[in-house]
Amino acid sequence: MPWRWQISQAGRSLLAALKETAFRPAMPDLSADQIKQYLQKWYQSEGWLFFTEFAFDGRRMDGFALGWLGYQRWIAQAFEVKVSRADFLKDVKQPEKRQPALIGAHQFFYVTPRTLASPSEIPEE
Repeated sequence: MPWRWQISQAGRSLLAALKETAFRPAMPDLSADQIKQYLQKWYQSEGWLFFTEFAFDGRRMDGFALGWLGYQRWIAQAFEVKVSRADFLKDVKQPEKRQPALIGAHQFFYVTPRTLASPSEIPEE
């Protein structure tokens, strides 16, 4: 008869109390410029056009990627890089700053270190 393992109630409570970040390896602190360089390198390796410090309708975005999906179809993605929690919180409270990016791109992403913001803090628009 094979072993059957069960987690006790105390074990379940302990696991529930642990944060996901407890299992992630430590990441070096990266500057906003380093993150933009990584984004640019990755997108260009995938055949996309990538621009840093891209301005659209008077609003500067940290990154803008343009990819070809085939048959006369492009996809545009805009990025805002945040490495400071205070800067992130200030930015999410100002939806008008994101508006040009939301109009000019199909998708908008905040790019942050893993522990800087939780998914629930990201605006849904």
